[in-house]
Amino acid sequence: MSVPARALGLQEGYSQEQWGPWCSFGMLVQQAVAELSWQENAAQVIKLFKEHSKKKEGYLSKDEFVTILQRYPCCKETHYPSAFFELFDRNEDGYLSESDFLGGMLAVSPLTPHKLDSPSGQLRMQFIF
Repeated sequence: MSVPARALGLQEGYSQEQWGPWCSFGMLVQQAVAELSWQENAAQVIKLFKEHSKKKEGYLSKDEFVTILQRYPCCKETHYPSAFFELFDRNEDGYLSESDFLGGMLAVSPLTPHKLDSPSGQLRMQFIF
């Protein structure tokens, strides 16, 4: 039985036979959250995102992102916040969507395993390449 393209995160006209196990970034984030039982963490990350998203509704600017990361000892007075912003800003528009932010935080979490055959591993690969 063939699964509809949209259910796989693909545009209509594409098939799983053609693309194999590929899925969209948004679907991969959802699958990784489920795989790692990260629902509570995801809710906290999204809450943090919404609290700091001020300049452009539904998005974080680089300044807003840096403000969030500088709350943590590992990111104070380092180049990490800027480097992470550049990594998370997948379309290079200077803003992070909620999906960019959640996917990026999940991908760089030290608790995320390095299993390339899993959604979390595939998500990490998207940020590396």
